Amino acid sequence: MLADLFDLLTQLSSDYSTEILLTLFATATSAIAGILGFGGGMLLIAIMPSFLPAAVIIPIHGIVQLASNSSRVALSLNHVAWHLLPPFLIGSAIGLGLFTTLLFNLTSDYIPLAIGSYILLNLWLKPFADTMKHFENFYLIGALQTGLSLIVGATGH
Repeated sequence: MLADLFDLLTQLSSDYSTEILLTLFATATSAIAGILGFGGGMLLIAIMPSFLPAAVIIPIHGIVQLASNSSRVALSLNHVAWHLLPPFLIGSAIGLGLFTTLLFNLTSDYIPLAIGSYILLNLWLKPFADTMKHFENFYLIGALQTGLSLIVGATGH
């Protein structure tokens, strides 16, 4: 079904602008993430290199993920575990500092390799996927998710 949707939307690309096509993909993958609880962001970042240069994939993907996840948070504010936010934010600041150094020393030629490697490791190597999903320390998960998101896009599931 997703392959048919992809074929249909790809055919429409000759008639519509890239922005409209990417908006449809972002909406569809956000709905997939909302229904299944994961996978939409990874699917979107796998599609984006077909339409965008490597240097803009990560920032645009981050903005789409922020909008998608913020809307879900807004609809479920009563269920947010606010006590976990401070350790996550402190870890995020640390990850931002550490991974920014790596990002400035990484040419954009390697960004598709990093994205592809992250997706394949998540899909094919269960211990890697489990490790990325099950952190008990929110300082650490904040650092890793923020840092990795700078390089491979939004990593949350």
